[in-house]
Amino acid sequence: MPQNNSMAILTKARAMYGKLLTQQQYSEMMKCKTVSEVAGYLKNNTHFSTALQNISESTIHRGQLENLLRKSLFDQYARMYRYLVDNSRSLFYYIIVKEEIREILRMVLLLKADNAKSFIIDLPGFLINKTNIDLLAVARATNFDELVLALKGTDYEEILNKFRPTPEKPEINYVACEHSFYEYYNKSLFNAIKTKYRGQEQKDLLALLSVETELLNLSHIYRAKCYRNISKAEAVSRIYPYYYKMRAKDFNELLDIEGVPTLKEFIDKTPYGKYFTSVELPYIENYTTRILNYACSYKMHFTSYASVAFYSYVMVSQVEFNNVINIIESIRYGVNEDEIRKIIVSRQKRNIK
Repeated sequence: MPQNNSMAILTKARAMYGKLLTQQQYSEMMKCKTVSEVAGYLKNNTHFSTALQNISESTIHRGQLENLLRKSLFDQYARMYRYLVDNSRSLFYYIIVKEEIREILRMVLLLKADNAKSFIIDLPGFLINKTNIDLLAVARATNFDELVLALKGTDYEEILNKFRPTPEKPEINYVACEHSFYEYYNKSLFNAIKTKYRGQEQKDLLALLSVETELLNLSHIYRAKCYRNISKAEAVSRIYPYYYKMRAKDFNELLDIEGVPTLKEFIDKTPYGKYFTSVELPYIENYTTRILNYACSYKMHFTSYASVAFYSYVMVSQVEFNNVINIIESIRYGVNEDEIRKIIVSRQKRNIK
């Protein structure tokens, strides 16, 4: 990569990282009483001010606010994209792929609930001309066959065909469908990194993606163990075959734990338990997101590769986005400030070796 482009990305990514919401800002947001107050705070006191400058805080609803925040993230990535050379641009392509998958799966859920007409309401307008699929054709689908037709000629068509309802099995298996889409995404991204990068740059990117995928596996195993009445064989079949600190046998051992462990007991039986020696959190994602945030924040500060800085920034900015959405949802449903604080992931960097 040309040195000037690499330095531009590194500088841009670190500057944007420095503008991410602080713990103090999160605390101030938690004191808001309504979605309108959160929107006003974001508009007047944070780096989202430009994206929200034209909103009316008193009339904006949650869905509109979420889509404006998503657009702001996408615009940030697009600005960085201008500095990426060809091999690194594939990372931006996979941001779009993930957004496509998100929207397809949203439609699958709506079809399952017989509510496909509402898809268009929350369709992010900024994506319509950015994706490689026709999102308006997806929005016009009123049944599963029409959704498959809207995606004809794409890799997604083949995935969806495996879950097409039949008279014998009229229900859409959403969990399996979701797994297949993200299995496709992970396999494609891993292959792209192995093809387009070399040496330490490839190693660092694969490490970040492996940590992310392994943590998804941990979340899946915990939910399978505690909340879902599924067999061990079925749980194992849904593990993505990419590992960082753990191996397949480690996940098998977690599934073999007698009874239902507490979250802390579960995490303590993994290599990640050492990062939470005195912390008890309410949800498995509160642990896994913190670990991913540690790893990406660390790489953001110490990498010399533009691709690694770009990918790391995407991950930590997604954590921030989810924090904001969690605060908004918590305020809507009257969750108290102390409980909200437990699910917020603040900026911290630790080397996840």
